[in-house]
Amino acid sequence: MDKYLHANLVLSKFSRDFIDLKNDYPIRPSEMGVLTVLVKRQDKLTPLMIAELLGVSKTMIATHISALEKQGYITKESSPVDKRSFFVLPTDKAKLLVEQADQKMDIQLKQLEQTMGADM
Repeated sequence: MDKYLHANLVLSKFSRDFIDLKNDYPIRPSEMGVLTVLVKRQDKLTPLMIAELLGVSKTMIATHISALEKQGYITKESSPVDKRSFFVLPTDKAKLLVEQADQKMDIQLKQLEQTMGADM
């Protein structure tokens, strides 16, 4: 089989599987992006910092924070310096979800590497 056709078929399958993986989340994929940032970064982040990291509006992050807090994925901690500001912290529930998503992604990436080869 032509290597470009093979690569196209493999990448198409990977893309479909990736979409299916995102659909398996109990939260929206964009909310999962927020959780991933919160879990992977060890420092405390404000909504503005999260918005800047993800390149989205602060309004969008505020909406995600509200939804994630209602579902028990995050908590808020008041800033000791500015009482109007707060930090967003992941809960154990969030950490578990991100870990599970990472494990599923690792399986997909290994399958991709096995199919295409590490050097491709």
